[in-house]
Amino acid sequence: MLDDKKTLLGKIEALKITNESFSNFKLLNSFSLNNKNNPLDFSIELLKTTRGNKSIQRFFAFFVSNVLLEFENELKEQLKKFIIKIFNCSLDDIIPNKFFVGFVFPIKSVDFFGLLKINPDSDNGKYFYESDDLNTVLYSAINSPSTIKKYKDLLDITFSNNKFTIKISNKYKNKNINVFVSDFYSDLKLYDTNTVLSQVLNNYFGSYFKNTPLSKENISDLLKTNLLIKKHIDSTESYIDDSYYEFTPNELLYVENESKRLKNGVQIVYTCSANIIKEIENNIDGLLNTNLINEQSIIQNLDIFVDNVYSDLSLGERENESTNLFSVLIKELINVLFSKILSPKVVVFLMIYKEFAFFYTNAVQQNVVDFIKQYKGIYLDVLKKIIYQKIISALVEYIAKEISDLILQNNIKRQTEQIENYTRQIKSLVGINGI
Repeated sequence: MLDDKKTLLGKIEALKITNESFSNFKLLNSFSLNNKNNPLDFSIELLKTTRGNKSIQRFFAFFVSNVLLEFENELKEQLKKFIIKIFNCSLDDIIPNKFFVGFVFPIKSVDFFGLLKINPDSDNGKYFYESDDLNTVLYSAINSPSTIKKYKDLLDITFSNNKFTIKISNKYKNKNINVFVSDFYSDLKLYDTNTVLSQVLNNYFGSYFKNTPLSKENISDLLKTNLLIKKHIDSTESYIDDSYYEFTPNELLYVENESKRLKNGVQIVYTCSANIIKEIENNIDGLLNTNLINEQSIIQNLDIFVDNVYSDLSLGERENESTNLFSVLIKELINVLFSKILSPKVVVFLMIYKEFAFFYTNAVQQNVVDFIKQYKGIYLDVLKKIIYQKIISALVEYIAKEISDLILQNNIKRQTEQIENYTRQIKSLVGINGI
């Protein structure tokens, strides 16, 4: 990360030399190589300043189409490393018999945001579920009480009295823990591009919340998690005490008001003349139906999306709102990726692994905030060291490339101007002025 920043600083110095417009560029004075300042806010502002407002939208499209899927496997493996490190469990031990009897998990202890209330086969289900994974089996178990549901010959799951009973498949008897962990993890998919993009947009506009069984409390828990994310990213402290998990009256008021807005599925657009309340659902559907691995296709559809969302605004207001929107959506990517490692399928794996390690705690887990607090050694480290750093690194690399292209364009322009000047001089010397 430090090398990325030094490279970027060097390119900006080159840009200042090749383009007089940037010769007095002072934004770098606020950039800290040791992360004391917020590098994400700085990088977004730097990209906007050097390459224009539309560059924020282009980076968002670039990340969605080029980085997101590639990062899924990296995030999955890094999460596994943190889990193994925290629980310090030998993977060579034989799986104890109690795992074939089963463990009981209350639904609230694995489904923090109400995902399992949503039918995977419903119109909105495709925006919340990755196809044919553990979450869909958990949903099926809930809707077929006391009936055994199998997850890929890995787990046997039943549901009764708001509790899951989860057993490891008998085929793993007399096998070591590593065999099960490897098989489970090879089948685990944290996310796909469609669910991430839809939830990024939904978390901002509330487009699908109103048409799902999710309660205001479910949305409130999501918003509280996002507040914790911001606190941790902004924190310069190496130790996080219990006060980190408490919320101020103003924060709780924000959660209350924002959860109502999202549940109603509206976005308030603030303008100089009036505040416009808009429903965004149809516009998002159109965007999500595009080719999400084609960067240019995403950019074109984002243009249509922005024009539709901000159709009531003047051209200048629309441009400002668009820039602000994509700055927010880049940050929302962090929230959504973090929520993916709090998904029921991941929490179930963590709970099983905790039992492998004979890990006990006196902490009482009531909600997602309690869960993050209990396993902060896993979740907060993955947040800051993996997810946040990935967004920053991708953004810094993108800016470096954009500035390199700008330097090349400036050099070509200077060389072209020099050639034109030499040509004029030669024409003058041979007496062919004006040709």
